[in-house]
Parts: sequence; C-alpha cells; structure tokens
Amino acid sequence: MELSRFSTLLRNAAPCSLRKLLPFSSSSSSVVKPKFSDYFSDDPDGGSPVYRHKLRFQRPTTIKWREQFYNSVSFIGSVVFPLKKICVPDRFGVCTFLEVRSSRCPERSFRILLSMWDKMGETSYKHLRRNDLIYVSGQLGSYKKVDANGELKMYYKVIVKELNYVAQNGRQQCCQKPEKSGPKEETISTSSMSDKNSSDVEQKKRDRLYLWQVFFANTYEWWDNRRGKTNSKSPDFKHKDTGEVLWIDERDPPWVKRLLQLHDSTMLERGHQELVNRRPRMTLWKFE
Repeated sequence: MELSRFSTLLRNAAPCSLRKLLPFSSSSSSVVKPKFSDYFSDDPDGGSPVYRHKLRFQRPTTIKWREQFYNSVSFIGSVVFPLKKICVPDRFGVCTFLEVRSSRCPERSFRILLSMWDKMGETSYKHLRRNDLIYVSGQLGSYKKVDANGELKMYYKVIVKELNYVAQNGRQQCCQKPEKSGPKEETISTSSMSDKNSSDVEQKKRDRLYLWQVFFANTYEWWDNRRGKTNSKSPDFKHKDTGEVLWIDERDPPWVKRLLQLHDSTMLERGHQELVNRRPRMTLWKFE
C-alpha cells in the first residue's frame, strides 16, 4: 500500500521538481554541457591558461640545414694580444685571443683563440687593436698545443665570419659613478701607480709566454741566432715575417726549457739526416 502511494507521487511530480535534480545526475545526456567560453578566456593579451601552457611547451620548430649554422657561436670580449699573421701559402690569416667575461660575474673570464682569414683577416689586421671590445661570430673549431706542463692538449677556437665593435657607453654608465661638477685637484695615488706597474709586468709576462707558444707551434718560422750572435743583447730568436723577437731567460718556466732541449735535439737529429738524405721532411715531435 505504501509502495503504490510512493509510485503515484513520483508520476504526479511536477516537471520543475525533476529539473532540480538534473545537475546531480551522472548521465552525460542529462548534464548541461558548459559553453566553450567557460574554458577559454577572450582576453586578447595573455590568452587562456591552456593556450599559454601549450605555447610554452610546444615542440621547437625545424629549420633547414645551412653551413653558416654549423657549430656557430658568438662572443663579446676584449682583444688580448696584438694580431699575429698566420703563415700559410696562398692565404692571408691573422689570429689573437679574445677574453670573454660574464656580465653577472665579471671577475670570471676565459680566453678563446680567434682566427680571421682572407678579407676578414686583412680588415682585422688593419683596424683591431689590443683591448678593443668587439663582437664576433663564426664557426667553432679546435686545435692542439702544448700547455704549461708540456702536455699536448686540445683547445677551441672561433673562425670569425662577422666582427663588430661594441659601444662601451652603456657599460661605463652602469659601472661608473657620476662625477660632481666643479673644479677638482688632480692627484696621483702611489698605490694606483704600483698596481698599474704590477699589471703591466704581468701582461708582459703573459705576452712573452704566448710568444713562446707561437714559437714552439712552428719553429721553422723563426731564425735561430744563438750561435751567430755578435752582440749579447741581440735576440736569440727572431720571426722571419713579423720580426718578433725572443730571448732565453733563466726565469722562464720549466716547460720552456724542456721544449727548447727537445727542439735542439730534434734539430741536431735532423741535421744528421740531411747529410744522408737532402729531401725535406716534417719533424716528428714527441712529448713525454
């Protein structure tokens, strides 16, 4: 009796009372579907969160292979040494080192070899000077040379394809404090002069060690004047093209003395071989 009365009440229920239950139904046919605008914002600036998320994590685009993109790099830094000519037949080339500093941590830096060829080399040799702040871009390469311990190691270089000067006005304004107007007395600090002299000595030492590395890279480009010196002040070695000179100093690091001994023994061996066979050959360098 009670069950039949409950069924009658359900059949006679008003439609409006049933509509109140629709939002709680689990049937997909009975749930009111949200509009498209409920999920996507019409904001023209940022777009919807879903759209921004998709843009942020979308797959990188694919580009065609181009030779100028192959291992391409770019740096901003200061020229460390005056440019030196690279002696190769049928081409004009120059090289130097670039000191690159981090904008966030200026006390940290690294040096990388720059090589410029043909027209780029001629332009660089004419205009570039030591301490110039420049931007370079080109292809990354590598080379091997002897380090301070006499070991043969691999280093990196940039074959420069583009070169520009960098204006230092912005950096100077950020780093320097504005000077007060009005007359001021010029004073010379003894400590600043001492620091400058010490810096110059260190720079000359670095230049000298770099020149030794250039010498050992190709000793046949240098005149050996040690045996034919008429004046003790004359240089021991002189470059055949650039005229750069080197003197042997007892304060030279051990690796310089060791490589000089190796050079002398190699040249002595080469002299004995030339007595037997006059054909020129490449000298094989052996490093222990």
